[in-house]
Amino acid sequence: MDRRIIAAAALLLALLTGCGGAPMTMPGSTLPVSTAPQPVATTAATEATAPTEKAYSGSITFTALDEEITEEGLAEIGDIMVRRAQKDDPARDCRAVIDAEARTVTLEVDASRSWIEQFVLTAADQDLLEFREGKSASAEPFLTNAEIEDAYVNAVGSSKGNTYTIFVKFSTKGANTLRRVTGDMAEKGTSLTVWYNGELFSSSTVAIEKTDGRIAISSDLDEQAANVMAIHILNVPLPYEVEITGYSAGVQ
Repeated sequence: MDRRIIAAAALLLALLTGCGGAPMTMPGSTLPVSTAPQPVATTAATEATAPTEKAYSGSITFTALDEEITEEGLAEIGDIMVRRAQKDDPARDCRAVIDAEARTVTLEVDASRSWIEQFVLTAADQDLLEFREGKSASAEPFLTNAEIEDAYVNAVGSSKGNTYTIFVKFSTKGANTLRRVTGDMAEKGTSLTVWYNGELFSSSTVAIEKTDGRIAISSDLDEQAANVMAIHILNVPLPYEVEITGYSAGVQ
């Protein structure tokens, strides 16, 4: 073969292989696809963490005695228990957890052991004070202690010694109701009765309309018992019967 032809073929081969054996890309051609592993840009993954459930230092579980109580009724109990727990300290951290199937309300609270042990002594008390016209327990109450703003005890002297009367002061709404109802009662000469947790506590005949939003509740209680009663009257009333079925105390 002509040496010139051989030399031209060798030159053409060199141009096609880039002189190093690697394929060259000619104009208009497709770039070769590399099959070698390519580096992948990575970022530090941030794992989503669920918020930590707050741990309360103590808890008290109440069980409703009414087997037909609704979830709304349990929620009302929970709301009242929170309000009772915060009565002496509005900043006290607590919450109510409802189990409708078990008919329970658990008050979880941050408080000392001594506070919880004192609280459970009266926490299940209804502390429901009701005011009715007449002595029938089935009569609809026209007021309860939910509308009472203040209660205090005064000693009244007599020949037989002191008796202790509990004075209660109603809210503006309660005072308006009291004025209206006692005005009607004064005209009829009927009695105003006070009931505590379903039991008749006091009865008196209404002679005049009560216009100052106050009522004096006479009793045969001694001074200490009358003052304790005044404290119960000021408690948030509980319209359901419950029992404490367990509690865990907080730290000292």
